Amino acid sequence: MRTSHGFFVLFYLAMGSFFLGIAIQQVLVFSLLLYQLVSAIPRGGWPHGGRPRYSWPVLLFLAATVISALAFQAENGFRGNAEFYWALIAFYCIRRHQIPYLDWSRLFYILVTLAVPGLLIALWVALSGKPIRFLQFEWINGFLPNPSHFAEGYCLAAAWCLAYLHHCTRKREGMVLFAALFLLGWLFFINQNASGLISLMGLLIVFFASLFLKPRSLVRWMPLFLLVSLAIHWYLGMADMQRKDYVANSEVALSVFNDHPLLGTSHSHFSDYLGGDPKPPNLWLALLAEFGILGLACFLPLMIALIRRAFLLSQWEHEHWVVFALALSLFNYFQFSFLTYNLGNTSILLLYLLHWSIMLQWPQRSHS
Repeated sequence: MRTSHGFFVLFYLAMGSFFLGIAIQQVLVFSLLLYQLVSAIPRGGWPHGGRPRYSWPVLLFLAATVISALAFQAENGFRGNAEFYWALIAFYCIRRHQIPYLDWSRLFYILVTLAVPGLLIALWVALSGKPIRFLQFEWINGFLPNPSHFAEGYCLAAAWCLAYLHHCTRKREGMVLFAALFLLGWLFFINQNASGLISLMGLLIVFFASLFLKPRSLVRWMPLFLLVSLAIHWYLGMADMQRKDYVANSEVALSVFNDHPLLGTSHSHFSDYLGGDPKPPNLWLALLAEFGILGLACFLPLMIALIRRAFLLSQWEHEHWVVFALALSLFNYFQFSFLTYNLGNTSILLLYLLHWSIMLQWPQRSHS
């Protein structure tokens, strides 16, 4: 049974809405979620096969973040905000029976088109040295004017571009995509964003390796590509002071974990127990500090499910190009997870949850 036109419009826009700012993104993502809930009412439950596949790891981790938030509130007399990973419910924005009917080329064009204004704004500023006055707004309200500050989202768009190069048959189209990737890399370079530039290089390494390796071999080599990318960033992308800050912040995160080993400090309250404004140096130490052993233990099943799914999908020798895009998005996530507290950014978390929902529910047979 085909899904109505309204779902497709909302889904395509929700996937690309990262580049429209967090306010518009949240409106679109939760409009899509509300649409799915309303469409399920006449059937008395989730349509076509019940809950989304692999939803239990997401629910498990969501529960862990809620428990951590409640424990923090109880410890502080229920004052202030209870912060948790509420964005995890975006996983329910798509059902597996809907995936075969999606127009992936259309999704790709919408995603890339919405990323273009931010690149053009950044290009104008780089060439003229002057900001565009009428675009002097906070990023929450509209187009992201600086790819350097939102490198992870733009690298995700680059991952889709690289995967689409396996699919497109027009040489001119491929040249345009390579030009856009070169522009993105150049903007990272002139803005001295080493994490964005090296992560983009990591995606390029995987792409060029895919031209010579079979899908199964490529996935097996990805951990090595990841280590190479992280080593390059550590030794070449960081100055001595940055490495010292990374180590110092790691020690702070471990100290916080030592004080709150079971449930952590709860999300966004990392600095409440410390002076100044320290930030976790990466996602994994942030999970230990903010959610404790419980949070990390509940997060790992989701990661294991994604890695196993990547290996399963790689068993097909002639797979859909979107599967490669999803694999690159997972590789991109792991790159940034060791460099920044990436999932602490709600906008990034929403974007990844949509990708992970597709990946975990991808049908056993490919669709063109």
